[in-house]
Amino acid sequence: MTVSWFWLKRSDGKRELRFVASTHPYSGVYLVRLGRQRWAIESFFKTIKRRFGLQCFGQKTRLGIDRWLMLSLIAYLLAHWVSRTFPNWWRLDWGEVCVKAVATLLPHVAWIKLLRLIHKHRDLVDEQGFEIIIQSLFSAY
Repeated sequence: MTVSWFWLKRSDGKRELRFVASTHPYSGVYLVRLGRQRWAIESFFKTIKRRFGLQCFGQKTRLGIDRWLMLSLIAYLLAHWVSRTFPNWWRLDWGEVCVKAVATLLPHVAWIKLLRLIHKHRDLVDEQGFEIIIQSLFSAY
């Protein structure tokens, strides 16, 4: 068994100690290279599941996996397309890119999310003595 370690640089500039173990007789350098690739893949799947909202999608059948991969690819490509509108100096954060992609490409989804947030925190608004009235501009005519 071979065990090795390496320092993983985080997006915030901090370093995190990671360990890699293998039952194959690899060298420490090669094992670290494999470990870095593995954490990059894990990071990708974490981003796909959490940032693109695909953590609840069924993956128990081959068809479910194919659908998940296709939806992940579409979500990534749309987010990447929207991220091209950011300035070159912008530090890419997939959370911000996803929010901007939804607001740009699917404004009604962003509107529904806003309405749900208002409804969820209605008690806080009432405690502060405010009243939120949402009505269509067209119903006034």
